[in-house]
Amino acid sequence: MNNNRWENWLQISSTLAVLVGVVLVVIQLRQNAELLELQILKQDAESYVETDLGLLPEDVYQIRQKSLDEPENLTLYEYQVLDVFYWSTGVVRWRSLYELSERGLLDDAAWQRMVWEDASWLLANPFGRAYWERIKAISGLPGPLVEFVDTTLADSEDNFIDDSFKDVKKHLEAAR
Repeated sequence: MNNNRWENWLQISSTLAVLVGVVLVVIQLRQNAELLELQILKQDAESYVETDLGLLPEDVYQIRQKSLDEPENLTLYEYQVLDVFYWSTGVVRWRSLYELSERGLLDDAAWQRMVWEDASWLLANPFGRAYWERIKAISGLPGPLVEFVDTTLADSEDNFIDDSFKDVKKHLEAAR
């Protein structure tokens, strides 16, 4: 009789152990699937950006400077170069950062800091602002991301990059 009790308890215990093991395997499989999906998303974004940036001409920064100095005189070719540059170095990256945050792998402060740095540099100028208005209307970006970039631009003065350059030059001259 006593042996039957022990056998029953052992059977119940081993069945529970098997069930717990199965549950843990299912959890592990889900985590692996999520990690694989993130890896694929990351590789897709990186390959897209790498391909686009690899196609940019050597004078992309001269074209960018022209967009700051005289955006009304950009040619279609120059606009297309800037579109690839802004899309790949900004929008694709921002979407990826936001998706990581949505999945709990990046906190809001981290993606917001990175987007603020990029948006201030890329878009805080007349051409950049006009480009952003067009892109946000057609890109399907998540609302919170669009709102954050809008707020960043509202708080940024035009020609952020030129002002930064002038500040650095002042510091260099003062150090002489």
